[in-house]
Amino acid sequence: MFRTADDTAGASVQCPRCKRLNDIPYLSDLKSIAADGTYTLGSSDLPVQPNALGIMLHMYAKSKVDSEGNEIDLRGAAGIIDDRGEYDLERPVDPRSPPRYDPETGELVRPIATTHDVHQPPAQDPSTIPFAKPTLGYATRGAMLPRAGSYVLLELCQPSSVAVMVFVLGAHLLIALFFFFAIMGLFMILAALVPLMLALPAHFANVVDSIGPDEHDELPRPLRELRFWEDMWHPFMSMMGAILLCYLPAWLVLRSQLSDGGALAAGLPLALAGAFLFPAILLTLITSGTFSNLRPDRLLGLIRACGRRYVGVVLLWTIAGPVWLMGSVGILLGAMRIATYHDHLPKWLSRFPVVAPSLVAGVFLMHLAAWHTGLLYRGFHNHFPWVGRYHIREPRPAVQRKKPRYVNSPPPRPPPP
Repeated sequence: MFRTADDTAGASVQCPRCKRLNDIPYLSDLKSIAADGTYTLGSSDLPVQPNALGIMLHMYAKSKVDSEGNEIDLRGAAGIIDDRGEYDLERPVDPRSPPRYDPETGELVRPIATTHDVHQPPAQDPSTIPFAKPTLGYATRGAMLPRAGSYVLLELCQPSSVAVMVFVLGAHLLIALFFFFAIMGLFMILAALVPLMLALPAHFANVVDSIGPDEHDELPRPLRELRFWEDMWHPFMSMMGAILLCYLPAWLVLRSQLSDGGALAAGLPLALAGAFLFPAILLTLITSGTFSNLRPDRLLGLIRACGRRYVGVVLLWTIAGPVWLMGSVGILLGAMRIATYHDHLPKWLSRFPVVAPSLVAGVFLMHLAAWHTGLLYRGFHNHFPWVGRYHIREPRPAVQRKKPRYVNSPPPRPPPP
């Protein structure tokens, strides 16, 4: 017997004879411990069944027959087996019985209807049986192709895309306001006017980059994260570079000293060729990463890879560019006319009924054309004949080495010294 202090309750004490550890009980456990150290159990309130041993032998016996040789049937409980010892299938299940659940899955176990309860269902067509569809859609060629134009129109009507276009319209109005103050003599306002005018071409180039390589399905924020090279300078230079490469030769020819008929005859084909090549050059400058892909054969390979979808994008840019330019220039001419009261400016171009619809339609069409240009990259960029994008390792040709002379016989040993 050991005697310990009260603060050692729950600890262990080692027997000096057998060297075993013995747990010291808590003070709350003293009521359940007898004088000899054993735990006392309370009296059981369960009723004593006189035939409990016989039921246990019947339920848990290892054999399938009882002591009298009869087969043990453990399939049902009382109330389901009839007087003959068989299942009563016609008796309905008591609705007041508690529900039963699967111990592994936790699902509710429901009664299964048998042919005695229901009629035989008619044969079902196998093609009408629903099957589970895959949750993930993998990147197949059909999934990567650009979708129809109605899909783009619906995406442009999303609240986020509409908010971006409204912001771009507000930028045009802000440019006109700054231009008005600059004409009135506040030249300090040019510090904000020039970057704002340069940001508009960069925004349309960012739309191509977000829809194409980034595979977004909504318009990007104007100037995105305001990173100088990725979001401002590179997109602006790409857009302006494509415009200059496509339309500067035609403009120089039209402004040359040739006669009106000769300049028009030479400049119109150049303008049409520039309009046809503009989406390819713009896509190359924004997404290819190198000027080497501006080679004519690679541009024609890009157009060949896009197929007839490229023609639709060309038509979109051909319509969107002049409409947007008419609205943008018209609002500036309107501000100039109000500031200087000049009557020699074209009145029809600076009137509100012409400027407002042209500006709204131009902003929408420019975003639509940039979106479709990005879809060309998304659907066909794996077939573009570009360089500097993938590294394909080519095996080196096998080098034929000369065999040494002593292949068949060992080399002669040197003479001893």
